[in-house]
Amino acid sequence: LALLLATPLSAALACWCSDRRAREELAGHQAALDRADLGVVLLGKHGNVMFANEQAKALVSESGCLRWTGTTIRATDLSASLRLQVAIDHVVARIDPANCPVVVLSRQDRPAPLLVTVAAPEGATEGPNAVAAILFIVDPSAEQNLGLDPICAHYGLSRV
Repeated sequence: LALLLATPLSAALACWCSDRRAREELAGHQAALDRADLGVVLLGKHGNVMFANEQAKALVSESGCLRWTGTTIRATDLSASLRLQVAIDHVVARIDPANCPVVVLSRQDRPAPLLVTVAAPEGATEGPNAVAAILFIVDPSAEQNLGLDPICAHYGLSRV
């Protein structure tokens, strides 16, 4: 009986360990993206949001020019929404992978617009859970940290 159970149990244990390692690695990647000063949104092949870092969530909720609609992200203005959707469709279809469209979104409460760059992931796969497009959301009026403080402190430099 022990021999009969040894193979399935060892296979199940190997799968569990592999899954646990993958989840820990994913948590590390998410933590790194959450420290970024720009919003990062990963989209699937149907434009569905697969991941959004904390900065992306904050920019969408505070900007007034972007919104979550179900599992997608949309601009609040009709013409901006069309520009954003066409840019996403263009990148997902891999029409010109080197081209990264930039969509400028006007905001009523701030003079600086929000900038959304739509990029194709390098080395993308075609699986059902593959990332098909990456949105980089930047507020040019916000102070960007870029992780330079420890470097500046080490060399005795100012950030300016």
